[in-house]
Amino acid sequence: EQVEVEIGQVWDLASSGPKDYNAEGVEPALEGEFAANGAKVKTAFEVYKEHVARYTPEWAAEICGLTADQIRHVALEMGEAASIGSTTVVDGVEVPHRPVAIMAYHVAQQELGFQALRSAVMVEMLLGAIGAVGGQQTDFKWSIHKNYEKFGDIAVKDPPYNIYLKDSKFFPINSNNSSVVAKVMLDPDKYGVDYIP
Repeated sequence: EQVEVEIGQVWDLASSGPKDYNAEGVEPALEGEFAANGAKVKTAFEVYKEHVARYTPEWAAEICGLTADQIRHVALEMGEAASIGSTTVVDGVEVPHRPVAIMAYHVAQQELGFQALRSAVMVEMLLGAIGAVGGQQTDFKWSIHKNYEKFGDIAVKDPPYNIYLKDSKFFPINSNNSSVVAKVMLDPDKYGVDYIP
């Protein structure tokens, strides 16, 4: 059964019911399933956890070229580096301090770059690092960056590709990233590049 929930509501543990997230004295539930008007409702975090549960480090290891243990190691390091709960003072105001961020400009310039960036931003959200001191910064002007216009004119070519992978299915929007060149030189056949080391 569908239950209408207003945007900005949380499940309040103090009153055992839905409340506005910024209501006085609210104790929001992070996880759980609750009964509301004869139907079951879940917190957004609970729904998120259920959705991503199938995407294990073992699943990702088959795709990204890292082992499951390496993925767990990176996740642990990010969690520790985020210093969740720490604060700092800026201009006399105590604010959250989350010294962890992801540099992903070049990640966006590949076939599934947008989805990769969405995943990265979700990790930063879970760490509480979006817009926090030391954390992930976003464009607060809410304007479309000029580089995004290029996505409307992508023309992916057939191999053989050049050593920068420009116009390839791997890297359709390209800025001649030297790390890409190094990867291609190590395994040109994998990337459809006609290059002899």
